[in-house]
Amino acid sequence: MNEKPKFEWIFYDPQYETEEFVGFLNRETSSAITRNREERHQLHFREYNGKSYVIKRFSPSDNKRFGHRLDLALKSLFSSGAKRSYRGAVWLWEAGVPTIRPVAYSSFGRGFSQVGYFIYEAIEGGARVSSMISEMAKDDPERYRLIERMAVITRRVHDAGYRHTDIVGHNFLLVREDGGEKMYLIDTDKTKKAFIASRIPFFKRFFDIRCLRRLRIDNDGIRHFLRSYEGGKLRKWDLRIFAFWLSGGFNPRKRVDLKRRLPETMRKIYKEDV
Repeated sequence: MNEKPKFEWIFYDPQYETEEFVGFLNRETSSAITRNREERHQLHFREYNGKSYVIKRFSPSDNKRFGHRLDLALKSLFSSGAKRSYRGAVWLWEAGVPTIRPVAYSSFGRGFSQVGYFIYEAIEGGARVSSMISEMAKDDPERYRLIERMAVITRRVHDAGYRHTDIVGHNFLLVREDGGEKMYLIDTDKTKKAFIASRIPFFKRFFDIRCLRRLRIDNDGIRHFLRSYEGGKLRKWDLRIFAFWLSGGFNPRKRVDLKRRLPETMRKIYKEDV
């Protein structure tokens, strides 16, 4: 990372907008393309004045698979991944959703040549909820408590007028310290405003539940998630909506693919007793 960066930083909090901090960011970033990497995004953890930060790099050409490169390059024509992550974090942070604290972002170039960075405060000692759940027995009360907390945070996002379109266990971090704990929702580039029919309750719920389409836990876990999401009441119609999105939604190709890959009991979860 010896090339001189070409970034103009946008800061969330003016306290960071100092010559020293900008110099730190410029030393830790580069506009150079690094091709054929396995990671979709690169995360670097750095210390500055005793505080830990995450420097998340976005560049379409960093990706090894052409499909990812093309998808990200096309998206970059409208908005950089760094900007989307920063904007999503700001929205959630200001809505009171437990999430990463945004610091700054910047991007340079467009299309395949775009490079961007999103800077946020690191969450110290966080464990991915997906890993914790996978190691627990299915009837473990702690497992259900974690699923419930994921659901409550998801509902807070939706009630605030936003959608996080990748509600999965690895996008939640749990931090335990000083006898307490807190769960955070991360990967904020997946956050969008709920424009589609957001004022019509049925359609809002229909598209809100779409955010859960990649959630892969057993059927009892899904039921508990939706019950917690609804404040204690499990509605069969929500199970039908979930099954629709889980099975591919309106995309015929995905529906055929997921019919082969997903168990029928999962795709037709609404047919079981509720």
